[in-house]
Amino acid sequence: MKISVSWGDFFLGCAVLTGIWYLVVGAKYYYQSIKDRLFKNPFKTIKSGTTEIDRPGVQQASLFQQPESLDRQDAKERAINTIVHEFVNELNALIALSATDQSSKDKLLPALRKLLSKYSSLANSPLRQDILNLIQMETGKHCHIHFSADELAQLW
Repeated sequence: MKISVSWGDFFLGCAVLTGIWYLVVGAKYYYQSIKDRLFKNPFKTIKSGTTEIDRPGVQQASLFQQPESLDRQDAKERAINTIVHEFVNELNALIALSATDQSSKDKLLPALRKLLSKYSSLANSPLRQDILNLIQMETGKHCHIHFSADELAQLW
């Protein structure tokens, strides 16, 4: 007995089997989540972390706000990230210019010193060593100028 199946029937069968597969997986792993969404009980107590909220519509301020110290720390990190991003952009531009001019080490050192003095707030940051490593790596790669660790430490 020979059965002929068209491409349309084949793809329809694949779609049906895929749908059944996702239903089985969803029922197995997400049963509780699906049940909670389908049968919401507005009077049910919701647990959030270690605090309970009796009414879902009412938010407690202490639950949904971060302490001020964390906000300040995040603001500092964002500010440092912005400064580092600007520094890296200027460093890349300086290195690209030095590479096209084929500048010597003696010409590049004052330019790097001037750039680093512009970003003096990074001198005491925890990213200082990473910045120096970046300068060493990028100047070596693009300008073929190799700085020692002492030379780079003196730039600050």
